[in-house]
This record gives sequence, C-alpha cells and structure tokens, in this order.
Amino acid sequence: MANLGNETMNKANSVAHDVRSKGQGAERQLEKMSNQAGERIGEWASTIANSATEYVKVSRDYVHTNPMKSVAIAAGAGILVGSLFTMACRSRD
Repeated sequence: MANLGNETMNKANSVAHDVRSKGQGAERQLEKMSNQAGERIGEWASTIANSATEYVKVSRDYVHTNPMKSVAIAAGAGILVGSLFTMACRSRD
C-alpha cells in the first residue's frame, strides 16, 4: 500500500513538473511575441512620424510658394466644414 502511495506521489510530481515546464515555455513564447509586437508598432510609429514630417515640409513649401492659393483653399475648406457641421447640428433637432 505504501508503494502505491509513493507511485501516486511520483506521478503527481511528474505531472506538476510537466505543467510547470509547459507554463514557463508558454510564458517565454508570450514574452517573445509581445516584444516582437512592440518592435513592429515602434517601426510603424516611426514610419508615420517620418511621413507626417515630410508632409509638413511639402505643405509649408507650397504655402510659401503660393500664398493666395493657400488662403483660398483654407477658406474653401473652412466653409465646407462649417456647412457640414451646421447640417449635422440641424439634423439632430
């Protein structure tokens, strides 16, 4: 009977060790995936920041080269956005 108890304890310890090992492996894999995702997001954010900086430079150059067109475009955009906002507010009532 004592032999049966020892066998059961050995099996339980073996199963516990296996579960612990698999849990640690899963934890390492999850950590690796998290780091890779963070690196990808960082690269993506850097790409967007670089693109935005380039768009700002191009826009500033255009405004300096064509100041009257820039004012007309800004006025037209303001009128359009204002009209859309007014229509949206009126449709709520």
